[in-house]
Amino acid sequence: GPALTFPRSLAFDAVRGEALVVDTVLGEILAVDIATGDRTIFAENTTGTGPSLLGASAVALHSASERVLATVVNEDGAGLVWVDLATADRTTLANAGTGTGPDLEAPTGMVLDAANNVALVLDDTLDALLSVDLGNGNRTLLSDVTTGSGASFGSPNALALDSPNNRVLVVDDALDALLSVDLANGNRV
Repeated sequence: GPALTFPRSLAFDAVRGEALVVDTVLGEILAVDIATGDRTIFAENTTGTGPSLLGASAVALHSASERVLATVVNEDGAGLVWVDLATADRTTLANAGTGTGPDLEAPTGMVLDAANNVALVLDDTLDALLSVDLGNGNRTLLSDVTTGSGASFGSPNALALDSPNNRVLVVDDALDALLSVDLANGNRV
């Protein structure tokens, strides 16, 4: 199958036995068969319809809706795009023209919080953690230099949800650090 050029993020689809890998340079999501290693193009500009996956940097599987959510910086600006698992059709969830709240500028990392029906998104330009409502694309600032206390983000790029402790763990390249962010108040330690 097609070679990976700049793989950036992946989501594992246990039902299909595939890793869905975002290639930022190609603007594609590749499906990699876990058993064989075979790669196929799952979604890109000529597969399915809708906004492009240009600048995609993170992907998360939303099993309940049979879709993948990807962060993009495409012709419509920075935002989040749903990709249907059956058709690869793409629809915008959030960008400057869809949803309310602070506009995303350079989304770098994302994790789904299905229990709260939100995506938690890191933005490298805003140096912030935002919550994006999965129903309407509305964005809420959760943590940045003016929201919460503690070390300010320098270049946040990856995160993991720790639901039992109501926090996310964030890797920050500029700080060479792992931060814990309290989702209730935005405090960073």
